[in-house]
Amino acid sequence: AQPADLAARLAVIRLTTGAGALLVAVLATPSRQIPAIRRLAFLLGMVGWVGTIGVVVVTPAAIWEQAVIMVALLLGAAVFMPWSWRWQAILATVVVVGTGVILPFLAQANDLIETGRVVFTLAVLGIASVVGAHLADHERQRLAVYEAEQREQERRRGREQRLESLTLLAGGFAHQFNNLLGGILTHASVLREDAKSEDTRAELDQILAAARRGRELTQELLRFGRSAAPAMRPTHVADVVRSVGELARTILPDKAEVDVDMPADLPPVAADPDHLVQACVEV
Repeated sequence: AQPADLAARLAVIRLTTGAGALLVAVLATPSRQIPAIRRLAFLLGMVGWVGTIGVVVVTPAAIWEQAVIMVALLLGAAVFMPWSWRWQAILATVVVVGTGVILPFLAQANDLIETGRVVFTLAVLGIASVVGAHLADHERQRLAVYEAEQREQERRRGREQRLESLTLLAGGFAHQFNNLLGGILTHASVLREDAKSEDTRAELDQILAAARRGRELTQELLRFGRSAAPAMRPTHVADVVRSVGELARTILPDKAEVDVDMPADLPPVAADPDHLVQACVEV
């Protein structure tokens, strides 16, 4: 073939290869899913390989030059493509086997040894690319697990910080409400002492009882907000559970029923009442 004909054929092959690669790049939009991107990347590799084979068909003397391009194709896919070693193995198999089948038909009798060297080199580097893809995929999976664990720890810390802030806020409200109840108890006690009728005293007793119950509830909230070290002492679990049950009845909706059924003769246990209250409230 004349040099002009060779140049024209090479130009057609390279333009065709470039057009195929450009088409794949246009199809690989960011909105596509990862499996579709992998298939398009595999197709891009096939386009590049077909282009190198076409160049070898036109100019057999450029076999090693095109072999270098094939090696770069395999190694580049192993390093930059986020796919598993299986995809890399398929790509390497197609490139090595296809090259090993096509090139001997194109080579002269005295070029078969050179062709065999090219195929052998591609086979060795293809295996290396599969091993590299496996290592890269394993590292990506490890990083994905690590990042997932980090995100879970951040979410857990965020929940703990929100709970701590809520506890502090509840403690502040409980202190303020406790002060208001203290004033109510003081004035109601004074009024009861000055009351002259039994009906007035009975109504003031109801006010005092309600205020004392409100103070008990605020004490429960304050215990829930404390984070001191446990103070172990003999504690009657039944009394603690019943008090938490009363607290739950005041907080939960009217449709919710709280039934506390505990034996009256339970022996005391060594526990911190405040922490035991916290555990019961969380349950």
